[in-house]
Amino acid sequence: MTPVMLFVPLGLYMLFLASMHLNDRPTLVRATYDFWCLLWGLAGVLFLGIPGSLTRLYEVLHLRSLASIGTRSVIDEPVFWTGVFGFYFVAVVGLVALELRHRRQKTYLYHLNQSTLKTLLGEAFHHADVVFEFHTDRDGVTLSFPDAPETQLTWKSKPYMGLCILDWGSTPESIRAIIEEKLQSFWWGPEYTSSLVPGAVFMSLATVMVVGSMGISLLQLFVRLWWN
Repeated sequence: MTPVMLFVPLGLYMLFLASMHLNDRPTLVRATYDFWCLLWGLAGVLFLGIPGSLTRLYEVLHLRSLASIGTRSVIDEPVFWTGVFGFYFVAVVGLVALELRHRRQKTYLYHLNQSTLKTLLGEAFHHADVVFEFHTDRDGVTLSFPDAPETQLTWKSKPYMGLCILDWGSTPESIRAIIEEKLQSFWWGPEYTSSLVPGAVFMSLATVMVVGSMGISLLQLFVRLWWN
């Protein structure tokens, strides 16, 4: 397995993050979509790297057991390794499902000047005809609707990542879609953007992963051709 298979997809995910942080305006992304991009970036490790390492470990232990004389242990049995691969597959699928469920009601706001968030939300609520009241003791707002119960919209800031996470709670999907659309139509201009530092960091990581992986792969190919 070449390094390209493992780290180029992850480097492209870092490039995806860098492009949002280096844009001339904030970017709104559903958290589930962001997770699918992250999963694609980790695909080389999750679906090639770790299973390949387990396969090589099985082959080494199997050859060692064939060369030894004595009783066979549990790890020498094929059924044991079938269980290991099955457990790994179920664990990955289960964790992906749990993470998707956890992110279903969240929206990521990248490259947003978070001091402008309340103003932007207030304008979006006004244009969507939603009655709202911001909390004074925490980052959140109560939303009221004519034909639905009140819901709580909260958010969490991660300035070091240039990220703000909106948690919509039980807000109806139709209302959420309208507010997200309004938000994206409001925030033109440099006053709504945050620091470019996270974008520069992600761009550097993307460059190292992609260029470095390709360079190592070409070097490996050159060595094989030289020795053959």
